[in-house]
Amino acid sequence: MKKLIPFSAFAFIVLTCVFSAQCTKSASDALNMCLYTLLPSLFPFFVFSRIFILSGGADLLAKKLAFVTKPLFNMSGGCIVPIILGILCGYPVGAKTAAELYGEGVITKDEAQRLCGFCNNSGPLFLIGAVGAGMLMCPSAGILLYAVHILSALSVGIIFRGKGIDKKSIVHGSAPKNTAVNENIFVTAVEESVGTILNVFGYVIFFAVLTSFVKNPFIVGIFEITNALKKISLLDFPLWQKFVFSAFFSSWGGLSVHMQTYGILSKYSLSLKKYVSAKFIHSVFAFVYALIAIKIVPLPFKTFSSAFEKTAVSLNIASLVCTVILGIYLFYLNIILLRHKNGKDEKI
Repeated sequence: MKKLIPFSAFAFIVLTCVFSAQCTKSASDALNMCLYTLLPSLFPFFVFSRIFILSGGADLLAKKLAFVTKPLFNMSGGCIVPIILGILCGYPVGAKTAAELYGEGVITKDEAQRLCGFCNNSGPLFLIGAVGAGMLMCPSAGILLYAVHILSALSVGIIFRGKGIDKKSIVHGSAPKNTAVNENIFVTAVEESVGTILNVFGYVIFFAVLTSFVKNPFIVGIFEITNALKKISLLDFPLWQKFVFSAFFSSWGGLSVHMQTYGILSKYSLSLKKYVSAKFIHSVFAFVYALIAIKIVPLPFKTFSSAFEKTAVSLNIASLVCTVILGIYLFYLNIILLRHKNGKDEKI
């Protein structure tokens, strides 16, 4: 296997020379996306999440919000931070935060590993704005896509709840003792965030060039999701099919995201194999939930009249609320089944 790497690298060198114009355009497009999409949407979250951890915010939430994370995910309260950031931010903020909390001793290694499997998600700005409104030309589809994405992620978290929390392995106090927000915290947060965002840029540009030779959107989706979702939106498929495939690949993340995440996980000796397995399960859940969602929430098409489309969007929002309620019910049904499996000895 190792012998194939140099030959493969040489083959791609030849391909990039032969198709230099195509590769240059792909790299240029990826760089524009990095500068005008990823940088403004990710870099502030990187900085503020790091400041939050370094200033002791994670320790405060760990003591206050255990009543939320314990019954749902069988985790300590400190795990709520990467869960919230994973819902609100894009790749790889959730995994980055979970790994850093483990490094600071706020959560255990087992919790960090399980968190990375379901708190590393696509952001609402990307799914609702870029994919829903921009690619699928249907904002309500973007809202529903985001709901399916998060619902399936939380389902993965419930499945991998673990047997319990080893409180002795949580080393509180290994984080910086001085919790005052000072100049050193800001400097550290900015410098570390610059390194992280440059790492993300490198993977995005590399995989954009790598997939520039591939036309099939489903193969592209294995490696990189942004170009794959764009290609899927241009297919001559019904909207519901585009929606289902978009749900699958946005939850999978692509090898580009996995390599970005691996750069974070490797610093803390967290398993890439377990992370990728969880992301695959996440994508399967998203595919199934998307098929269920389109039966509950009929998506409007651009061929509808504007008045009908506005009515359909209003109905979709109401149906979306019902879908969320159904999702919560499924969460607690999973908990009941897990408690029964564990002999009903765990208090909720």
